[in-house]
Amino acid sequence: MISTPVAFAADAALYCPECAERLYGPDRSGRLDREGNEVWPMFGAEALDAPAHCDACGRFLPSALAEEGERVVREAISQGTAPEAWLDRWPWLAP
Repeated sequence: MISTPVAFAADAALYCPECAERLYGPDRSGRLDREGNEVWPMFGAEALDAPAHCDACGRFLPSALAEEGERVVREAISQGTAPEAWLDRWPWLAP
């Protein structure tokens, strides 16, 4: 089980830990974003509908994929547009 967050959700976006620290400070527990929502940690077990990248720096954020997310990755692989990070993270989705 991953105990260190791989990302933080805030302001309707996802941020890598480094960008989240720069934007919201080193202690994000109880910290609110500009919309009044708590800055929420993401540990990579959350199943997403598409691969995620940091909205500030573009860094790939490793996560689990829901069925729709797997479809998105398979389609990108078949079209030759999948980034290397996706292929490294989900090699079993390649044909």
